[in-house]
Amino acid sequence: MKVLIVKKKGSCWPFVEEQVVAMRKLNELPTEVEWHLIAGEGMMAYVRDIPKLIRNMKRTKPDIIHAHYGISGFYACLVTRLMFWRKRVPIVITYHGSDINEPKVRRLSQRAIRMADYNIFVSPKLKEQVRCGENSNVIPCGLNMVDWPEMSKEEARKKMGLSMEKRYVLFSSDFQTAVKNPELALQVIEDLRLKIEDLELIELKGYTREQVNVLMHGVDVCLMTSFTEGSPQFIKEAMVCGCPIVTTRVGDAEYVIGDTEGCYFTDYTVEDCAKQLNKALQFAETYGRTKGRARIKELGYDNRVIAEKILRIYLQLVGV
Repeated sequence: MKVLIVKKKGSCWPFVEEQVVAMRKLNELPTEVEWHLIAGEGMMAYVRDIPKLIRNMKRTKPDIIHAHYGISGFYACLVTRLMFWRKRVPIVITYHGSDINEPKVRRLSQRAIRMADYNIFVSPKLKEQVRCGENSNVIPCGLNMVDWPEMSKEEARKKMGLSMEKRYVLFSSDFQTAVKNPELALQVIEDLRLKIEDLELIELKGYTREQVNVLMHGVDVCLMTSFTEGSPQFIKEAMVCGCPIVTTRVGDAEYVIGDTEGCYFTDYTVEDCAKQLNKALQFAETYGRTKGRARIKELGYDNRVIAEKILRIYLQLVGV
């Protein structure tokens, strides 16, 4: 089976790539995967890409096209349905969050939902926001548990060059992404430093996947203050690393965390966020790590399990 992955260059890259790697390892059916990455910004990037996508489809002759994000899915549907493409190739679209949460983009995603052969939403909340038929399901992005090995806080801090004397909080993104609400995180840390002088906030920027794993084992708390999310990988990764968490109630964070001790939910006020973060820091000092890894295993979020679910959708669409 040949699958062509269509997505914007750079968007949700590690999670999609890891999903594809897991799919290639399945023994049920040999799966060849090709990439079509759309370069550039704005709608003109898609217009300029049309000849490239047509050439890529003619070259690869895919059995399935799997697009990631609603706009890329809408674009793939237009090219395959309305342009001069003779063979009708089934299209699967995965919606990751911003394509549903942002009203302007949601309108295009809603059109894509009607055009696609199958729609995948990474969280129930996303699916609830749109109109979709039976050709849809909720399948979150998973993790390759082997790539997230356990290690002690001391070992992790030594590898990352972090002080053993400080208390570290890892923010879920860079400080420039507005939807991640970095202003709240920065204000909370500034206020808590009046009582906890050795507190430091780390920006999640410029690290490899391996370094993120080590970092999450080394910090005391992982903090997410986002306004909106789909199914945040940051939460799943922090859980796998056993790191205490403070997060707003976005995406499927409540479901993923469940009743895991050492994880706390906050509203968007500085006062409450500081209160919850202080609880998480105390938990880290008293108990160290959470049992988040067991919760992720319980949920079946291993990438092999996720890949098997997606492969079954492919087989259903091509009639195998």
